[in-house]
Amino acid sequence: MYKDRGFEILSLSFDSGAENVRKFRAGKWPMPWLHTFVTDGFASETAKSFEVGYLPKLVLVDRSGTILAAFHDELSGTALHKTLDRTLERETQAK
Repeated sequence: MYKDRGFEILSLSFDSGAENVRKFRAGKWPMPWLHTFVTDGFASETAKSFEVGYLPKLVLVDRSGTILAAFHDELSGTALHKTLDRTLERETQAK
């Protein structure tokens, strides 16, 4: 629904090791989107940059790295569709 409009999901794992992530994804949760393991988890520069103090931390970031939404009530449930529609519409108009 959104992929053809330029929306991509990236999830970051703060697990204790990359092998734990591979096992998790190979089992019940294949996660068919981009995913990476973050070395040093909460102590990493990535966690500091996006103010990750808990998981899951939902952040909507545009292609230039600008944070567009970071509030749970904007990025979960039915509100996610509204936020994506609004954000992607703005991006389309800017082109």
